[in-house]
Amino acid sequence: MLPERKRDLGESEGGRGGFEVRVIGGSAPAAVELTEQNRSGVEVGVVIGTSNPRGRRQLLPEDGPVLRLEVEDQGDQVKARSMSEVGPAVPREGSRKKKRDRLHQVTLWMAGGVCGIAIVAVGALLARRGDDSPKPQTASQAPAAPVDTATLERDRFVSDSAQLLAESENLIRRFAAAKTPEEGLPLLRDAERVKPAFLRQWKVWSAEPAFADGQTFEWEVDTSGVRPMIVISGVKGDFTPFRATFVRQGDKMLLDWEATAGVGDLSVSDLAEGKEASDAVLRAVVSPAAFFTPDFPEARYASYRLSSGSGEEAAWAYVENGSPAAKALHLELNEGSFLMQKNSKIFFTLKVKGPARPGSNQYLITEMLHKGWVSP
Repeated sequence: MLPERKRDLGESEGGRGGFEVRVIGGSAPAAVELTEQNRSGVEVGVVIGTSNPRGRRQLLPEDGPVLRLEVEDQGDQVKARSMSEVGPAVPREGSRKKKRDRLHQVTLWMAGGVCGIAIVAVGALLARRGDDSPKPQTASQAPAAPVDTATLERDRFVSDSAQLLAESENLIRRFAAAKTPEEGLPLLRDAERVKPAFLRQWKVWSAEPAFADGQTFEWEVDTSGVRPMIVISGVKGDFTPFRATFVRQGDKMLLDWEATAGVGDLSVSDLAEGKEASDAVLRAVVSPAAFFTPDFPEARYASYRLSSGSGEEAAWAYVENGSPAAKALHLELNEGSFLMQKNSKIFFTLKVKGPARPGSNQYLITEMLHKGWVSP
């Protein structure tokens, strides 16, 4: 495309000015200079190419030829895209602002990650606790108090004592009337467990009539031991005393034969004869004593008298001062009290070993199992 000569100054709007553009090409440098003829207007020249090596401009004659401006073939040209494809212009963001934005995004991602980990950890902890955590109580619900089953059983035993006493009196009459051990076995507590010992030691009531004429049974409800019980005492038809212990098992009363007969690994009569004992279970009536020997000096031991339920047999037993058994017996027998009787007799279930010398009736108490003859 050839350059177009512009209109003269007089042909322009208003007749006051105009300009003319000439494109100068070629390998030689070119320049445009104002002349006297067009000094009233402005003529612009465009210099294309390298600078004049001599620093001198050459003037192009006014009526000289117009050179063709050609551009070397640049190959495939980049196709212009429409504004709809390019999109609206966006202000350029500085590198500092971009760096701040990236740091802000990284900070947010890190904070979100930490929160996510914390939430997962708390959720896992709550899930592991599960049912162990206490359930929230509503405003109308009060937290349930722990139930003491032993206390409830004692209270119910006392409230039902009249009915339980009648059942116990009926049981002792049936037991006294039994002629064989098989007749008496169903009336016993833990019948299967005590059956071997019961069959070995069975004795007929051996009194006719079974109870003294016109006698009234004496009874007591005892809830101080490891299990509530009713104790009935009286006199047989031959005027020998008896003492029977009854406990409730399930929904009925039964005779506790071990507690009634004072049965253990050994009896007090066995100890009176000096039989060997090695942590043998013993049911005995225990009372404080003041009998000491060289084997059991007073400086190291406390002395006690052991007797059977009837009080006819007796043996001596000692416990080392400061031992758990000594503390338990000392407390139960009120030996440190100035107000209560010190020489009281209490039924205990113990473990003993001995004798100290062959044939003697002196034993060492190794453990106090529980107060009373009724086992838990």
